[in-house]
Amino acid sequence: MSFIAISREEFDSLDIERLGFFPERAWFKSTELDLAGTIIRDPYDKDWSYVLVAKDEDGTYRYIDGDVSLPSHQEAESKLFTAALRIEMTGASQEELYTEPDSAI
Repeated sequence: MSFIAISREEFDSLDIERLGFFPERAWFKSTELDLAGTIIRDPYDKDWSYVLVAKDEDGTYRYIDGDVSLPSHQEAESKLFTAALRIEMTGASQEELYTEPDSAI
């Protein structure tokens, strides 16, 4: 897998729209696909979250996976890496990530 830790500056250079109110603590990106992720600390509940985004056809990064209320930074990072690995291993393209299932139509 090629999901690597990056600096906040490099994450910011990806031009990912963020609406979060809680501090991000770690940033990652894939060297294989247009995937990026962050680990977030909730200062009130003292728990952790992760968000995984992928770039779609119009060049905008959009949410594709995440979880909240995790007990540790390590668990959030592990779940982020697992989600990114699943996408990298399946070779899912951005188009496949955003295709509506037939049942949604």
